[in-house]
Amino acid sequence: MPDAPGGGVEPSRRFDFPETPLTAPTTETERFLYSLTRFGMKPGLENIRALAARFGDPQRALRFLHVAGTNGKGSVCHLLERQLRAAGYSTGLFTSPHLLHVGERLRVDGVALGDAGVGALVERVAPAVAEREATFFETITLMGLLHFAERGVDWVLWETGLGGRLDSTRVADAEAALVTGISLDHSRYLGSDLAGIAREKLAIGIAGRPLYSAITSPELRAVAREMAEAIGFELVERDAALAWRLEGGELVVEGGASVAAAGSAAAGSAAAALAGRYPLPGLAAVQAGNAALALLALADLGARRGERLLPADPGAALAATALPARFDRLPGSPLRVIDGGHNPEALRLTLAAWLHLLATEGLPAASACVIFGCMADKEIEPMLALLAECPCRVILTAARQPRAMSPAALAERAGEAAARWEGAADLEAALAAAGPAPALVTGSFYLAGEAYLVLGMA
Repeated sequence: MPDAPGGGVEPSRRFDFPETPLTAPTTETERFLYSLTRFGMKPGLENIRALAARFGDPQRALRFLHVAGTNGKGSVCHLLERQLRAAGYSTGLFTSPHLLHVGERLRVDGVALGDAGVGALVERVAPAVAEREATFFETITLMGLLHFAERGVDWVLWETGLGGRLDSTRVADAEAALVTGISLDHSRYLGSDLAGIAREKLAIGIAGRPLYSAITSPELRAVAREMAEAIGFELVERDAALAWRLEGGELVVEGGASVAAAGSAAAGSAAAALAGRYPLPGLAAVQAGNAALALLALADLGARRGERLLPADPGAALAATALPARFDRLPGSPLRVIDGGHNPEALRLTLAAWLHLLATEGLPAASACVIFGCMADKEIEPMLALLAECPCRVILTAARQPRAMSPAALAERAGEAAARWEGAADLEAALAAAGPAPALVTGSFYLAGEAYLVLGMA
């Protein structure tokens, strides 16, 4: 599989590793796995191709749906997985980051890999990984290939890491690709040019196979068409193929667009078959578009392959999809919501949903809290500007990560707005400061993982 044309990330460039374990490693397996963080992140496919070949190229025995995008790619993977499992297929789900345990990244039929399974895989790959000085993500990618191949799953839902073109997940020759949308995130690694970021992510497309796109910007849709021509994949645009909308917390699909708009007869007929109303999990304003993309991809790809990839009741499967750390309302009182929104677009939608929830339940926004912490390499100023517009009490804090920006540094970056905000050294202190007030914990998946732990939901 040749490297596809893309943007400006250099394959020889190495970055610091972006995450550390939430709790200190206690086993030899964990210590070895996290010791690989010293090799940072290195875009490129040479290592993973060599490692996969050493283990007999397990990816060749698997069928993949490869998902990239700035926001929503993890949600789309979960939505695809639940539909396929409800349709009777066995599934492998590969996502990142994990919230509490590394085995969350390697799920078979919805079940995360436990300590023993992770340990066995690490022991198996350790010599090869050490020899090649493989990164943490390359190692997890290899472990996923081996685990899913050994379990003989029917479909793998395969989420990219940061980019696409040079992401180690591109070792898989996917049956189809999906791109959720493009906005600024990980600028340190991907740059700040949206067209360049789009090219990096769209480069997961494969010649002669469909790529389903939820990109909405006219400029970036033009980039998608350019990439389709350059690589040779068939571009199926969600908003051209499918007439959909959000209504009352449900996804409403009115049917397909014209064949010409849909891009193919297959896409047009598949979209028409989806007409109906679908209940949505999690944050409806976000998941409506993600669900529409997932349903279209499975309906269209199934029609192309002559197999049914959707269950008899896709709506029931949608409603049953678990989306941890994606506007997850915890049971009980006081009101607690955990969300991993970690860039401006995600945070904007999260705050809007939070204010809507407060209003729906008759809770005054001024007495509710937003507990916010983020990593230092994020688009910080736009997120702080969104917080400055929020009528809620704001408590700045930091996740237990080396990359986390301190509350003091966040306050300094926020300027005058920070004069009315509070700071807390860690999440425990922030939750204590919130007391019985309704609280949203957001800004980082790492902070979200801590929230589950601190609130006793782990």
